[in-house]
Amino acid sequence: LPSCILEDVIEVLEIVTSIQPPGKGPSELFLHLDAQLLLLMVTFMLGNGNHVKNPNLRGKAATLLKNLTSNQNYRHLVENSPVLANDIIPGCIRVFTAVEKTKQSFYDIRMQL
Repeated sequence: LPSCILEDVIEVLEIVTSIQPPGKGPSELFLHLDAQLLLLMVTFMLGNGNHVKNPNLRGKAATLLKNLTSNQNYRHLVENSPVLANDIIPGCIRVFTAVEKTKQSFYDIRMQL
């Protein structure tokens, strides 16, 4: 799967989660998505730098994961799925180290703000 397609999917999901008012249920888009497959895709993007090489895209996937887990259904899936529970922390650490290896690390960006 080309990374441009993954990038488009992540951007659409980011927009949908960002415009959703707090306290309101999940967007109708998420009712049509298989939650387990979506979380597996995000976890795969986090942990596999060989297939998804763009650290920016992997960082967006980490942000999307954070936004998804604010929903009780997604949080329940993450906590109770052995595959997800075992791979998310190492995946997030891999994303952090990949971003830190780029020219602008997380701390450099924060200092510019």
